[in-house]
Amino acid sequence: MRQGVFTPKLKLLWHSQRILDWKNGKNISPIMVEFDLSNRCQLKCNFCTFRYMKDRSDINTTIALKAITSMANMGVKSINFTGGGEPTLHKDFDKILGQAFGYGIEVGLFTNGLFKEELIEPIVRKCSWARVSLDAGNKETFTKVKKIDAFEKVIENTRRLVDRRNYYGCDTTIGLGFVISPDNYNDIEEVSDLAKDLGVDYLQYKPVIDNMFDNTHTEANWWKDEIEPRIER
Repeated sequence: MRQGVFTPKLKLLWHSQRILDWKNGKNISPIMVEFDLSNRCQLKCNFCTFRYMKDRSDINTTIALKAITSMANMGVKSINFTGGGEPTLHKDFDKILGQAFGYGIEVGLFTNGLFKEELIEPIVRKCSWARVSLDAGNKETFTKVKKIDAFEKVIENTRRLVDRRNYYGCDTTIGLGFVISPDNYNDIEEVSDLAKDLGVDYLQYKPVIDNMFDNTHTEANWWKDEIEPRIER
């Protein structure tokens, strides 16, 4: 896998006409919409921004389908199903995914990897990309960070995604996500070996968002002294 830096602002260069239309006062639509289908999640990640959320519910299916129709009509190019919670926990996830796909909207999925097996085929057939939030290189770290023993299940589902994608000859880009924190940084190198073994297309490292609730923060020197050398290796 190649090493690089993901810079979201550079994506604007692909949509220069949309920027010009906006500058000229035209009524433009969003290029991409992030869509939270559910606030429910099986995990309790200790760095999750949403872990204090009290409402553990799903969006109404009818409302979700109408929203996607409206997005298609206004020219939205892509939808990322994200959280909140875990999108695949929505009882009609496949139906909602199919609605977006049927309109020709590119679909991306952020998932914790604990989806049901019957969703693997729809994901690889209808999603342009899917990223599994792993955040650990082994069972012990996974359980420590996510407060649940499900490492093997996430690994198994990721491998199945890759295998099924390859079997059907789909173009779905499959990746792993790793949020770096003081609880898992020792796994930075280990998870890169795991990513290669699984055959995913990329592995994204990103820093933890410091906890706004208990006013904690990680010193800059820690990132420089502990994290940068591991990323380089």
